[in-house]
Parts: sequence; structure tokens; C-alpha cells
Amino acid sequence: MDNTESYAVWYSSVTNYDKIMAQFVQDENGTCKFEQDFDLADEYLDYDHTVILWYGQQHGELGAVTRSQNANLDEGFSYIIDPVAELLQQQGIEQISYLFAMPDLEYEGEVRFNDSLVFLGNVKCEQEISEWMAELLRDM
Repeated sequence: MDNTESYAVWYSSVTNYDKIMAQFVQDENGTCKFEQDFDLADEYLDYDHTVILWYGQQHGELGAVTRSQNANLDEGFSYIIDPVAELLQQQGIEQISYLFAMPDLEYEGEVRFNDSLVFLGNVKCEQEISEWMAELLRDM
């Protein structure tokens, strides 16, 4: 059984770990640079289920966007890595440092990038559900 989810996906080619992480430091109002720059401060954002992947061998280093060329990418995240890699390659992007994918958010904002992150798009991902999880969902 497959489960389809939609993710709003941003990526970074910045190689400064601290600069990337600074995107998500909350200010005194409870928002962060990422939310302010992409005009998401008033949206519900599900940080608990966000997929965050570092592509380089060390956090902040560049790494290939495909699993076949990047041993740092966990096969368990192939449901999102593979469709994102396809979109990145269509844009001529072969390496990134960081991927940030938020579920259940259809980002339609006009801002496409800031000093660290680039909005890639809204991506539909299919993930195979284990048999025991499928049974649990059927019983609900």
C-alpha cells in the first residue's frame, strides 16, 4: 500500500552550516528568518514532521543530489530524495548542501529564494506503507 503526501521543498547550496541553521532560530515573536522571508509567519507549519537532509559528508558541505552518487543519503528517504533529485537535475543542479521539506504545505508565495534557501516547488511523494501500518489504518 502506498501513501501520497505533498511537501513544500526548499534547498540550499550554501556551504556555511551556521548560516543555514540561522534560518530557523526563533526571535522574540516566535517566528524565524525562514518564516519571515517566505511570508509564512501566519501559517501553520508542521516542523515535527519536516524532512531535513544534509547532502554532504559533513553538515554544510555540498553533495550529489542522487542517491546513486551520494552515499550520505539514507535509502529510507528515497520517497522524497528521488523526486526532488529529478526536479533539481531538470534545473541543472547537481549538488546541494541541504534539503528542507515541509509536509501538507502548498507554498504559493511570490518569494522564491532568500540568502540561504531556494524554493524548489511543491512535490508529491509516494511512500510505501508497511503491512502492519496498512492494517492499522484500515482499522481506523
